[in-house]
Amino acid sequence: MSAARTIFEGTGTRLFVSGLTDGDYYFTIADAAAGAAPSPPLHLAVMHQSLSRALWLTALGALVFAATVFVILRGARRER
Repeated sequence: MSAARTIFEGTGTRLFVSGLTDGDYYFTIADAAAGAAPSPPLHLAVMHQSLSRALWLTALGALVFAATVFVILRGARRER
């Protein structure tokens, strides 16, 4: 926690953090009141999937989309 930095100050019950690289992160919540102790650290491990898996899943999604469009257009042509 030696390189700790504040990422949010204010009120609220939720926080969304994006853009983290692979690695281990620790978060604490501290009350702004004087003398309030911070929460115990929450450990977050970020591990992104491989680029090749992401590209294969994108290609599979494109194939399913194209097949769906083909079936819809073929059915519409038969109805004429």
